[in-house]
Amino acid sequence: MRKQIFTILLLAVCSLLHAQKTVTVEASATFEAPLTMSPIEAEYETVRRAQSEAIAREFGTIVTQQSQNYMRENQTVSYDDFFSYGETDVRGIWIETVGDTIWSPTRRSGGSIVYGVRLKGKIREIVSTPPDVSYTFMYNGTDPKKNSLRNHSFYEGDQLFFRFVSPVDGYLALYLVDHNNEMTTQRLLPYPDQSDGAYPVKADSAYTFFSLPDAEPYVRDNVIELMLGCASEHDYNQFYVIFSPHPFTRAVDRRTADTDSRQLPPSTDYKTFQRWLSKCRRHDADMFVEKLLVDIIKPDGSSL
Repeated sequence: MRKQIFTILLLAVCSLLHAQKTVTVEASATFEAPLTMSPIEAEYETVRRAQSEAIAREFGTIVTQQSQNYMRENQTVSYDDFFSYGETDVRGIWIETVGDTIWSPTRRSGGSIVYGVRLKGKIREIVSTPPDVSYTFMYNGTDPKKNSLRNHSFYEGDQLFFRFVSPVDGYLALYLVDHNNEMTTQRLLPYPDQSDGAYPVKADSAYTFFSLPDAEPYVRDNVIELMLGCASEHDYNQFYVIFSPHPFTRAVDRRTADTDSRQLPPSTDYKTFQRWLSKCRRHDADMFVEKLLVDIIKPDGSSL
């Protein structure tokens, strides 16, 4: 009897793994950006459409994505500095971009630009839904009800807090990609002085990070505060929210200091970070990865 049960379970596992097929696809899209959209936002939208259409074509389902990616400037070809991990709601995910990303922008007489893109990448079919986590970036204290006006836009000088809730036990990491500093990728969670590979969280518990009064006792000595800065009148950054029910180790990083000798969070280069993330996603079908593009403006700039 034990042998029969083992055989049935083994077949079930093999069937599940087979269903989660990974294929390499080519993707392309064109997008005419409105005049009010910034170039980097337009490029993100063009890539999002290309990825969505490629996944839908392969797996037969229209998907939606949360996909933002770093783009080159003043070039028609981007090399290893372009990576993408598009998220889908149901049927597939874009695991990684392979090779070069080819751009062919065209300016129309009215001043608008039509963005064209061609890229190749690996995608995987989703047969099970990742954990339905909930998170909020807060700038006006730690009460979510007082942070509903601005979800993706912030002012220079805002103190940022991060609220996270998961329906299952698991492990959390948070990274920030600085578009204005050679795409430096900073680790915010686990906290810089923690040696953990990821921050352990309990199911249905609300965590508010970067707030000393809300910190768990064992990490109070490790808590850091996040104050948003702005190198120009209008900057863009990306947050990567990474969660899995399974343990994972963080990317290799190192501590650095800025020009004022202030200690910065541990960081790694963008290429190394994306290779690490791609490896994690290939080996963990339950991993939740979502990227949030945020814009930061100086207080005397355009209103949010």
